Amino acid sequence: MHMSRRVFATLALAAVACSPEDQLTVQNPNNPETARTLARPADVESFIAGSFATWYDASMGGSNDGVQNQMAVMAMENGSSLANFAMGPRGALPRSPALNARQNFASTQNLKEYNALSRSAASAALGIARLDAGVNLGTTAQNQRARSFGFFVMGLSLGYLSLVYDSAAVTNPQTAALLLAGSPAAIDLVGRDTVLARSMAYMDSAITWATDPTTAAAFPLPANWIPSNALTSTQYVQLIRSFKAKIRAQWARNPTERAAVNWALVLADAQAGITSDFILTTNTTTLFSPAWPVQHYIYGTWHQMPYSMIGMADTSGGYAAWIGGAPLGGRGIGTPSIPFAIQTRDLRFPQPAFSAAQPTGGSVRDQLTRGSAPLTGGVAGCSFPATAVAGAPPTCTAANQIPLAVAGVAGGRPYFRMRPSGEDPSAAGFFDSQYDYYRFRAWFNPPSNRNGAFPLMVRAEVLGLVAEAAIRTGNFPAATAAIDLTRVPNGLPSVAGIADLVTPVPGGIQGCIPRVPTGATGPVVCGNLLEAMKYEKRLETAFTTFGGWFFDSRGWGDLPQGTSVQWAVPWQELDARVKTPYDRPFTELAGPSAYGW
Repeated sequence: MHMSRRVFATLALAAVACSPEDQLTVQNPNNPETARTLARPADVESFIAGSFATWYDASMGGSNDGVQNQMAVMAMENGSSLANFAMGPRGALPRSPALNARQNFASTQNLKEYNALSRSAASAALGIARLDAGVNLGTTAQNQRARSFGFFVMGLSLGYLSLVYDSAAVTNPQTAALLLAGSPAAIDLVGRDTVLARSMAYMDSAITWATDPTTAAAFPLPANWIPSNALTSTQYVQLIRSFKAKIRAQWARNPTERAAVNWALVLADAQAGITSDFILTTNTTTLFSPAWPVQHYIYGTWHQMPYSMIGMADTSGGYAAWIGGAPLGGRGIGTPSIPFAIQTRDLRFPQPAFSAAQPTGGSVRDQLTRGSAPLTGGVAGCSFPATAVAGAPPTCTAANQIPLAVAGVAGGRPYFRMRPSGEDPSAAGFFDSQYDYYRFRAWFNPPSNRNGAFPLMVRAEVLGLVAEAAIRTGNFPAATAAIDLTRVPNGLPSVAGIADLVTPVPGGIQGCIPRVPTGATGPVVCGNLLEAMKYEKRLETAFTTFGGWFFDSRGWGDLPQGTSVQWAVPWQELDARVKTPYDRPFTELAGPSAYGW
């Protein structure tokens, strides 16, 4: 829905084209307008409930042809040289800025989220406007529940717009009411700070309506509003506050803005957020199914995990050698240390666990490709028996590495697989790797076929917000406790007792995780508490959330130098508003990163 000046001008001209006595008023039932479409109470309630599906379609769902896949390669969450979805151009080094000229190569991708998020906000606003006009859904409690849900979706939609774009049109029920009445008013573009403020205010309104005692009778939430989640009012508010914390923290475009975030508010919302992974029931015939796995699980050139981030798990010296081989932008065919095997105690990677002695039972690659004995939580793997000897490793099919449990359910490891022989990368660039993302493969493969349990938001994302907010407000015990909730169960030593940003994580230079680069070619050192938080959040949120690594990395200052940190309002929207398309200034591009890229 484009509520542009051009549209409003056209409507106004149509209204004055002839005098009333020259007009023949005929209601065409085959061409119903919005007001008639939302005439019945049941239609209004369904419209508001359905706006959440439109929001999901705008972010994790829908198609891959959007900003999401650009952000993944820009943040090195994914690696691909393909031009599809603008991945190759956006992920290449040196970076090229995200330009906004008419018919640019990423025109379709840059517009998708802007249009879809604007539609979900407008849908919720139209539903609330009908409630304001006196439509009664049956009881006061039902009316207030629907009103709360509408404000929640409006807040989500505007919040996500504020994360991606520099400006947006802020939809509200008052302007929606004018549209319903046939007298639409122009909605001007406003800056991202105003969009963020309105997002927070709308979600606060959602909480206010949900916690009103009169609304209590309307809970739990109908299970089809957020698939298979008949939420109590408490659970619903926890979800809203989790999104508030996420959007407020990730809105920052650079380290200065990230430091200036109101971390006390982030901490309060995150600590009152979800207490376990929030799981959707996905279905490929509905809007509730994430788009990225359709191509990513093809692997090959569509997807690989760049070593730059996941290599921080390595304790063998392979990552240090890889970093020292050449600056990232200079890597390619013939560059040393491509590829290498990540040897780590972190159970989110293929095992066996490595000791100082070279493991037996075949080469390092053979063992990592085969996987390991089942881990705690019912993970399927390939064990190599004690009788295995070098040169005669037992065989193992790829199917044996598939986790038995999906993220959000007990287990789900390993998160990554090492590619077997014959699937080596082409060594064409810095993003080439022997590793693929594997965590949701059981959900993707038959018999699930992308139908079933998949997270909307993982608890670890909220724990990361708690940890960062606690670090930035000086509450180190709260930070270490939050970090350890994912760190320790995955085989890493506790960070309890660290109360500064100087002390390295435990393990010594031969065993610490994460190990972070300090420049274009090293050296690699043990990370501090902040780096431990970042490492945990990256591994736990990979491919679970819209723009997750990108929004965090730009605020932390970890994007490669020259990366665009936001998008201008797409030229198609500006054309509709009779405005000149523009580009973001080069002065706001990211970098240089403290990691050296």
